[in-house]
Amino acid sequence: MPSATGGPAPTLVRADRARPAGWQWDGEAQQLLDGREGFVRVVGGPGTGKTSLLAEAAARRMLDDGPDRVLVLTSTRKAAEALRSQIARLLTHLSGEQASAPRAVREPMVRTVHSYAFGVLRAQAAEEGSPPPRLLSGPEQDAVVRELLAGDLADAMDGHDSYWPERLRPALTVPGFAEELRDLLMRAAERGLSPEDLVRLGRRKKRDEWVAAGTFWQQYEQVTRLRAAGGSALAVPPAAAYDAAELVTAALLSLMDDDKLLARERERIRHLFVDDAQHLAPLQWRLIRLIGTGAKQFVVAGDADQTVFSFRGAEPVEFVEADPDGKHTVTLRQGRRMARSVREAVARLAEAAPRPHRVPDVAPDQPDLGVAVRLFRSPAAEAAWVADQLRRAHLVDGIPWDEMAVVVRSPGRTFPVLQRALRWAGVPIASAADHLPLARNPAVRPLLTALRVVAHPGRRTPERADELLASPLGGGDPHAPVP
Repeated sequence: MPSATGGPAPTLVRADRARPAGWQWDGEAQQLLDGREGFVRVVGGPGTGKTSLLAEAAARRMLDDGPDRVLVLTSTRKAAEALRSQIARLLTHLSGEQASAPRAVREPMVRTVHSYAFGVLRAQAAEEGSPPPRLLSGPEQDAVVRELLAGDLADAMDGHDSYWPERLRPALTVPGFAEELRDLLMRAAERGLSPEDLVRLGRRKKRDEWVAAGTFWQQYEQVTRLRAAGGSALAVPPAAAYDAAELVTAALLSLMDDDKLLARERERIRHLFVDDAQHLAPLQWRLIRLIGTGAKQFVVAGDADQTVFSFRGAEPVEFVEADPDGKHTVTLRQGRRMARSVREAVARLAEAAPRPHRVPDVAPDQPDLGVAVRLFRSPAAEAAWVADQLRRAHLVDGIPWDEMAVVVRSPGRTFPVLQRALRWAGVPIASAADHLPLARNPAVRPLLTALRVVAHPGRRTPERADELLASPLGGGDPHAPVP
């Protein structure tokens, strides 16, 4: 639309961020960027540029073949958001003024494996004319598990036979037991086990709690299917409902059983890139192999030493054994994140580890700010010092806020004190609060504590009083000197 003065109207656009200077790739990495076909495994330590290499390769393929022909997968939603932004910036940088540069896509450029699996099931449902599938939320699953456990306990108290061992029956109504049981079922599903498989495994290993869990799992599946089919009572076609652990299994079975669906996915996805592949579970590996086998370019990147999701079923051995002879492996050795003193400290720690770890080399132009160790008398003093250092780095050294980070061991214990100190010093915060249970969120916990104290006066203790006074509800300053 023209402006009032007759000239072109101003357009609001996102500021272009300059590409990192000095980011040069070696011969093998450059071949990958140029379109090296077939399967390629990218290996490198932290800060060696695995994600940046995949992002640039994906951006180049999107410009060459179109964004709908490229699928980029990663392990978590937060990683997918960061990688999606990186690819978008690279597309702007690489395309320049090309009229053919992609401006819109029908599917997300970067997805988690679970998101892609849900998309496969939704596409199959649309092809068959069925209602789209529904994803069960965590609270829904917890409610079903607790309800079934309460029913099992009531049956046992009424004298009916119970499949739960006698020693476990007192725990059936404990919330922690329900969470552990749900986690066991999800981990078993991620490994491709069925309820019957879990029962057989428990009998073979003489673990009666596994047999009981498998029997409960059968009941859980029947109830969720009946609830999903409840739409028929309202003259609405029933929609399949899946929890997060079932998505990959269901998508894998759909692709294996439906040749047309598999052929359509392979035809659509000509370039498959998988980041943080060391975090994938065995069934997720089977899914990406099934799709990647027919792709023109199939690239997986990761580092077995960075595996931190084993408790969720991740198996780094799948990534390690993906290329046994190393003929299809690109190794990135130069780190661009660690200074020399940091690298030396990390190398000393790696030497003391039970198994050897790969420590990247240091880039020649990497600045060295040193490594320091500080001991404090209290968590409040530590938090105040951290906040002061961050504020000084921003005001004196001109370091942007988004280039700073604070790493803690236990968010539930450390966040309340640290967040108060950072806010008091005027340091902006972007914490991973979505990974915390709601009851442990620093913004919610004081309110829950206050409600418990009001409802149960006997729970008034000095510790709870200190917590409430130092919280936003009390308005006290935990860093003020004590007279």
